[in-house]
Amino acid sequence: MIDLVFRALRVSVFCLVSAAFAATEDEKLAALPRGKSVIDARGIEAFEILGSDVTSKIVDVTGQPFTKAARLQNLKRPEHHYSIQFHARTTEAIKKGDVLVAVFSARSVEEPGQSSIVFELNRVPYTKSADYPFKVTPSWRRFYVPIFASLDQSAGSAHVTFRLGYDPQTIEIGGLQLLNYGPGLARDRLPYTPATYGGRETHAAWRTTAAERIERLRKGNLTVRAVDAKNQSVSGAKVRVRMKRHAFGWGSAVDAKTLLAEGHDHDRYRQHILQNYNRVVLENDLKWPAWESDPQSALQAVKWLRERGIDVRGHCLVWPGKSNLPDSINALLGQPKELLAVMDKHIREEVTALIGQLIEWDVVNEPFTNFDVQTAVTGIMRNSSPDWVERHASVLTDFFRTTRSADPGPKLYLNDYSILETGGADAPHQEHFERTIRQLLADKAPLDGIGIQGHFSEDLTDIPRLWEILDRFGKFGLPIQITEFDVNTYDERLAGDYTRDFFTAMFAHESVVGVLTWGFWEKRHWIPNSALYRADWSPRPAATEWERLVRQEWWTDTEVTTDASGVARIRGFLGDYDVSCGEARKPVSLVRTGSEVTVQMR
Repeated sequence: MIDLVFRALRVSVFCLVSAAFAATEDEKLAALPRGKSVIDARGIEAFEILGSDVTSKIVDVTGQPFTKAARLQNLKRPEHHYSIQFHARTTEAIKKGDVLVAVFSARSVEEPGQSSIVFELNRVPYTKSADYPFKVTPSWRRFYVPIFASLDQSAGSAHVTFRLGYDPQTIEIGGLQLLNYGPGLARDRLPYTPATYGGRETHAAWRTTAAERIERLRKGNLTVRAVDAKNQSVSGAKVRVRMKRHAFGWGSAVDAKTLLAEGHDHDRYRQHILQNYNRVVLENDLKWPAWESDPQSALQAVKWLRERGIDVRGHCLVWPGKSNLPDSINALLGQPKELLAVMDKHIREEVTALIGQLIEWDVVNEPFTNFDVQTAVTGIMRNSSPDWVERHASVLTDFFRTTRSADPGPKLYLNDYSILETGGADAPHQEHFERTIRQLLADKAPLDGIGIQGHFSEDLTDIPRLWEILDRFGKFGLPIQITEFDVNTYDERLAGDYTRDFFTAMFAHESVVGVLTWGFWEKRHWIPNSALYRADWSPRPAATEWERLVRQEWWTDTEVTTDASGVARIRGFLGDYDVSCGEARKPVSLVRTGSEVTVQMR
């Protein structure tokens, strides 16, 4: 009985807090200039269902500032959370940089439920300006979602959609507004319902575990011996130990043309890469269509990076979906032998052109949602047989073998998304990834590493859940690399906190060998809102956290004095160092088992 009273009290307090919060955000909304609606005047009543195993109807509502709501019931969980959508197209043109605000109320009819509101281009590549997840309870709650248009969109070319492809549930949505305020509104003026994630707390238990793991996994003991010209030990000598390069891979995607162009911003772009990254990946320039149209930009960019000691990853040789292949290849999807022959030729030509220049290749990218090649070769559609995943995976084996035969040097990766993202709850995607890896290894494919993307929206995965997923894939004994990290949220502090905690969690996991952001500068980022640095190069909180961790907290630069036997001992982060004593200098690489170096003083 006491427990029931406590739970009822907690719900009441939550409702009171939510109501107070809504009032505050309503005040912010009322203080804005007049916005222009970009959806049908009927609001939620103009929306339509996409998908199966779902019902929708308009119901009456009392006690709210609206009288009608859409009741949406999905009867079973589909393969993708975006397979069930409740959507409407925009009715007005929207310009890049316009500021919009979505306001709506939602509740669950029985058990708690979940959805996400997405504002995106209504065609490939479905570029998103907002992807905001939310959870609902039986009490109505009002949500406020700022949206920053990432590109120009004519009337009808974008849509707003509520994604419903989660566990069976019944939810209601009403009171929807989508208002465009044009460009220039400051973020702090906008109403917003904040999101969060598990493990964000300052004293969360996982932080102690992470610190212990980092100390054990990412640091080693360096012994420095100082001797004179006669090789006699020198006591009391000042020894400077300066880190030059991390052993762990810290990097970013970069754009070849931006890297090679002239101008102040391009100089800043190059300077940032040189100061911060020990590895990069070309974002689009090595993808098949881009490579086919302009291989020279990619080759020049790789040359520039390697001459400056930066490792380069190759991304990607095969992205096996129609929308990501050259048109000439799509024409061969009905001729599997010819298709495979052309793909083999492409892989050999591109890999050979870059032989000896790359440390890794993403051989295959995103096979869960890109499977046209696999279907064309096997004749097997998705979910058409119990072993369809394995049959599709075996098609990919030859792509790995061809890559290895063309250049035996680079480590070869399989790369996919939605493994860590979406709250860590995309079980179908995770299972497909695991089964694909297992089959590639069974086929003796030369698979050397697992590439896991990290494109997060506000449906942020709890930190302990990240480790659970990494443990699952770490069992293969292959290195894991976070190949494409960013956080798409209006809340810059949230993005900063998650960047801090995500990087810490990755650095603390024994299977992870590197983390690359998918770009860093707002003017050259596929989702400008996700960039670490604004257009004027001022750092967002995520950039500040990145710099603090990678360049300060996880960086060793210290000065010590040799003891009576002429020895100084340092515990530092693994990587390459410059050790100096007086004018004498000597390089050394610090490994986990420990390293020693002797510096002869002049």
